[in-house]
Amino acid sequence: WEHDSAEWLSIENDRLAPVWKHIWGWHRSDKTLEPSDQSLGNLAELLMSDDDSVATGAAYELGTTSLGLGLLFEKFVSDDTSVRSIAAYGIVHAGKSALPRLLELIDQAEPDLQLRIIDVIGDIGIEAEDALGRLGLLSNSEDVQVRRAVAESLGLIAQACKEVSNEVIRVLSEALVDEDAIVVRNATFSISQLGAAANTQLIVERIDHNLSHWHHHVRGWSIETLQRLENPLATRLALNYLMAARWDPAHKSGDIAQTAKVMHKAN
Repeated sequence: WEHDSAEWLSIENDRLAPVWKHIWGWHRSDKTLEPSDQSLGNLAELLMSDDDSVATGAAYELGTTSLGLGLLFEKFVSDDTSVRSIAAYGIVHAGKSALPRLLELIDQAEPDLQLRIIDVIGDIGIEAEDALGRLGLLSNSEDVQVRRAVAESLGLIAQACKEVSNEVIRVLSEALVDEDAIVVRNATFSISQLGAAANTQLIVERIDHNLSHWHHHVRGWSIETLQRLENPLATRLALNYLMAARWDPAHKSGDIAQTAKVMHKAN
């Protein structure tokens, strides 16, 4: 496939061509949604295909029009777990135009549907910036999976924002002390994505405290995040931890007792 032009050249008989076209546009920062030349009825039929490539291609094309988006939402909220996952791809492709309907659904949805909506909003990314406030309200959900999804999505969306709101920082800071380790891990990961934009004294203190967290993912991302905050204290805390972590009293493979003789690798 020789292609030296900035314009997209269609790929004949490729079921995933709509996906490749979207990725091509993404690399060029082109978010234009060109309507499909196929009928809504035909795309609706293809969406139900047992071939995931066919169904996914149809979902991407349906996401380019309001009527198609309506059909995707109908499938997205259905009990058919296979087609609703495919429909989610098309909704993400629709980007900001899908946001009003997603936010309309989320308030009255059961936790299972809320979880899927939050996941889609997070995948939409920077175009979903207007949803940050609504997601923040769900950070206190009694459902742990909803809280996990919120903590993750805030970073995915806010990392590209020109300015991160104090509310987003507050929600992520509170998530660092959640009783659930995965919420804490996801919040730590989100803060690492925000970098210096999330540099507050409270966040530094809480991440420092989490260096001794029982879950190794939390400890690992805490080290990474301290180094990304562009804060001298945070960097020093990370280095102090890493220096101390070098010393492990347990015997290592190959250790030999110290004597007055030259020590060399044992045969």
